[in-house]
Amino acid sequence: MSYLLLATFLWGTSFVVGKYALGMADAAWIVLFRLLLAAVCTVPTSIRFLRHRRLNAAQCKTLALLALLTYPATFLLQFGGLQRTSAASATTMIGLAPLMVILVGHYCFRKTASARIWLLGAVAFIGVFLLVGGSPRGEVSVFGCGLVFASTLVAAFWVHLSVPLLMEIGSRAYTALTLQLGALFTLAPALFLAGGTPIHWTASGIAAVIYLGLGCNLLAAWAWNRGLQDVPAERSGIFLALEPACGVLLAMVFLSERLAPSAALGVALVLSAAAVAMMPPRERA
Repeated sequence: MSYLLLATFLWGTSFVVGKYALGMADAAWIVLFRLLLAAVCTVPTSIRFLRHRRLNAAQCKTLALLALLTYPATFLLQFGGLQRTSAASATTMIGLAPLMVILVGHYCFRKTASARIWLLGAVAFIGVFLLVGGSPRGEVSVFGCGLVFASTLVAAFWVHLSVPLLMEIGSRAYTALTLQLGALFTLAPALFLAGGTPIHWTASGIAAVIYLGLGCNLLAAWAWNRGLQDVPAERSGIFLALEPACGVLLAMVFLSERLAPSAALGVALVLSAAAVAMMPPRERA
């Protein structure tokens, strides 16, 4: 459970830090830079793994698909949406992630979630809605929100698809290989989407990219993958609701924003849903 908490905390900080990075370059450049940094750092891990083990054709195909969904698909959609709308509205869309994980698992992977999980997912989203509704809002873009929502749908698929391969090769090798393939797959679309846009290098932007690459990609990805080895996918989705809660709480600390009573109630609902999700269900006699 602690691994999932760490991952969602780090991902929650990405919205605040991401705004600094987006002031330096287009979203596609930022996604590419952070992935390349994380991929380079994982090369020794993948080399050690491949020295002692070879992946079969089916594993290679699954690994490539998951790398494509997890990194270029999810992050280009998410940061493209964040660039076009306010952080608060993007956070609202991310709050749909727990319900999307449950829905995709139920209808696409035949994983029947219990009424308890459905209820916790609904409570988590209501909490996110109240949290963001009581926070300062910027200009909202329907298109930007749609891109972020699409990223939650893609994420719901790779959360379920990744579990079998994670169990086979382990979280460290899986994280390293998917990050490296993800960076490779991001190269072409990033050059296509942002090849003609200028990059205005700044100290804050560079620091933000380093944090996004090492913290929100490398460490968060490993922590999430490690947590998925112990927690069922449909339960892990509840933890994604903590991502926007962390983002708003950090905005309070670093941007001196204040929470309205409704937002405080939203934080309480999100944290309560995650806390109940961490409790193992009672076994039938």
